Amino acid sequence: MLEKSRIRAPVSGVVLQRELREGETVVALSPLPVARIGDLSQRYVRADIELLDIGRVRVGQRATITSDAYPGRRYAGTVVQLGQRMGERHSVSEDPADKRDVKVLDARIRLDGDPPLPVGLRVDVAIDAR
Repeated sequence: MLEKSRIRAPVSGVVLQRELREGETVVALSPLPVARIGDLSQRYVRADIELLDIGRVRVGQRATITSDAYPGRRYAGTVVQLGQRMGERHSVSEDPADKRDVKVLDARIRLDGDPPLPVGLRVDVAIDAR
């Protein structure tokens, strides 16, 4: 039983989502996690880079992040990683003209400071690709 168990995480972090509830049975070596944790000491945004923009985006470029949840606010960050292969689009667009089956390159952007953006929030990213 979960309420009688001591659970230790392999890394320090914050519980982002509980997968099991009190009273549920926990099995040793289960492939299912008890909880999902994240290290919020460094905040990152994942962005989809479309085919025509890949050649203009590089690690080290500055980015501006905005969100409809925080109108008028802008957050800064830096591109710290670019994927090595094309993959499926992660972002969900509200524009019906955007195609879901377009291949994109994954970019990871480290946010400056500690912005109040919750994990999983949809944001818009503009990379200064000069």
